[in-house]
Amino acid sequence: AFPMDAPFPLLPDSTTGTQTYAKIMYAKAQREGLTLRDIHDLFAMSRGYLLAVGTPPQVADVIEEWVASRACDGFMLTPAFFPGEFEVFCDLVVPELQRRGLFRRDYAGTTLRSHFGLPVPGNRFAR
Repeated sequence: AFPMDAPFPLLPDSTTGTQTYAKIMYAKAQREGLTLRDIHDLFAMSRGYLLAVGTPPQVADVIEEWVASRACDGFMLTPAFFPGEFEVFCDLVVPELQRRGLFRRDYAGTTLRSHFGLPVPGNRFAR
């Protein structure tokens, strides 16, 4: 066992777990001087996913960085609690993303198909 409040231990050359996530956590621990307890708490709080916490511009910064570096093609939001978190994101972060040109203000069509510019297929049952 590793002491929880000591500097984060070196990673073994191979693990049976998710290698990429382990490397990301290790790099974060090294960069920020985190302990094993710090990483445990972060992982437990974020459910193992990217955790963006801060003011609306700070959260938008994280999203912008990931989009600009092509590290993602979308985001799945997992609020810390219900109800209310989605409304906070929509009311505070989305306008900031729109200001930066990272989030649509309007949609050209009214269906998902039209948002992707796909044609409406003919009705195969029509005579």
